[in-house]
Amino acid sequence: MTDRHAPTNDSSSDLLAKRILELEGRFTAELVRTRAESRRWKLAAIASMGVLGAGLLGFTSAEQEVLPLVQTRRLEVVDSQNRVVFLATAAPDGGRIDLWNQTGQNVLRASATPAGGDLAIWDSNGDLAVGALAARTGGRVEVRTAGRSGATISATQEGGAIALTNNRGLSVYGANASGTGGIVRLADAENRDALTFGASEDGGSIAVASSKGGIVGRLRAGTDGAELDLASPDGARRIAARANATECFILAGDPKGAAKISADVDGGSVAVVNVQGQSLVELEGNKAGGTLLCRTPTGDPLLLAGASAEDSTGGMLQVFNGAKVPIFAVAANAEGAGRFAIASGEGNAVIVAEGGKDDGASLLLARNGKRAVTLVSAPTGGLISISNASGAPVVAAGVAADAPGGALVLRSALGKDLARIGTNEKGSGDIVVFNEDGTEKKSFSTSR
Repeated sequence: MTDRHAPTNDSSSDLLAKRILELEGRFTAELVRTRAESRRWKLAAIASMGVLGAGLLGFTSAEQEVLPLVQTRRLEVVDSQNRVVFLATAAPDGGRIDLWNQTGQNVLRASATPAGGDLAIWDSNGDLAVGALAARTGGRVEVRTAGRSGATISATQEGGAIALTNNRGLSVYGANASGTGGIVRLADAENRDALTFGASEDGGSIAVASSKGGIVGRLRAGTDGAELDLASPDGARRIAARANATECFILAGDPKGAAKISADVDGGSVAVVNVQGQSLVELEGNKAGGTLLCRTPTGDPLLLAGASAEDSTGGMLQVFNGAKVPIFAVAANAEGAGRFAIASGEGNAVIVAEGGKDDGASLLLARNGKRAVTLVSAPTGGLISISNASGAPVVAAGVAADAPGGALVLRSALGKDLARIGTNEKGSGDIVVFNEDGTEKKSFSTSR
C-alpha cells in the first residue's frame, strides 16, 4: 500500500499545478455561472482544502473525485485584489503560517521551533502585540503595547510567574510560584520594591519598603510564632515584636536608646535600654505584684520599688548608692504598718523606724550594726533604751509597768541591774542599788 503522506518523485509545485488544471477543467461547467473573482477564490479554497486533507468542499458532488494528496513547500491564498492574505510555508525548523489584514499588514505568524510552537500577533502599526512560545519545559506568553511589554505569563518546572509593567516599561507587579511557596511583588513607578507578599513552609510574610528602597516593615509567621519589624526610612529607629508559645515582647529603639515590653508565664515587663544595650529602667509584673528598677548606664541599681514580698500585701522602696548597696528603704511590714530604714555606706542600718498594729511605734538608732538607742511608744507610754558599743542595753527609762510614774534602770555591761529609780504604788520615789553581780542591794524610799 502506498503511504498517502510520503513525498512523490514529482516536484510539489508541478504536482500542485497539474492538480489545479485538472480540477479547473472538470468543474468548468459549474464555475462559469460565478463571477471571475469568485471563481479564483473558490479554486484557491479547493487547493487549500486539499493541502489540509479535508477534501473538496462547496461544489463537489458524489460523482466528483476527491483529490487524494496535494504537496507543496509554499501555499499562498490571495484576496479579490490578488493580495496575499494567507501563507503556509515550510521553514528550516518546521511549518509556518502567516496572515495579513486588508491593508497588507502581517498580523499573525504561527511557527514550529525545536522547542515547540511559536505564535506572534502584531497590531495594525506593525508592533508586536502578543507573543507566545513553548520552551522544552514550559511556555511563555507576553502582551505588548507601543513596542514595550505590558504583561508576561510564564511557566517552568519550578512553577509559574506573572509580570506587569507600567507605561514606561518598568515592572510594577510580579508573582512567582515555586516548590516552597509563592511570592507577590508590588513596586512603585521607578521599579523600587514597595510591597512583597511571600509564602513558604514556615508560613506567610509581608515586607514593606520605603521610596529609598529600604525595608521599613516586615511581618513573618514561623513555626513557633510571629514576628513584626518596623523601621524608619534611614533604619535608625526600629520596633520589633515577637510572640511564641512561651513569651512575647516588643522592642522599640532609636540612636539614643531602646525600650522593651515583654510577657511570659510569670508576668509582663518593660525595659528601657541605652545605646550600649544596658537596661536603665525595668518594670515587671509577677506573682508578688509589680516592681520598678532604675539602673545606672553601667547597669548598677539605683532605685527599686514595688511589692515587698510574695506573701505581703504591701509595697517597698529602696535607694542604692554607687556601690550597689541599699542605703534607704521604705516598706510595709508583716503587720501592715510602715517601716523606714536608713543605712550606712556599707549597708548597715543606722536608723530604723517602724509602726505597730496597736498604733505603737519604735525608733532604733544603731552604729556598726549594734543597737545604740531604742525609742518605743507602748500602750503604757514611752520607753527608751540606751546600749553600749557592744549593743548591750545599759540604760532603760520609761513608764513603770507596775506604778503610775516613771522608772529608770541602770545596768552593767553584763546586763545586771545596778540601780533602779522609780515611783512606787503610793506615788513616792524609790531607789534601789545593787552590787556588781546583783546579789546585794540597798533601797531608799520616801514612803511613810
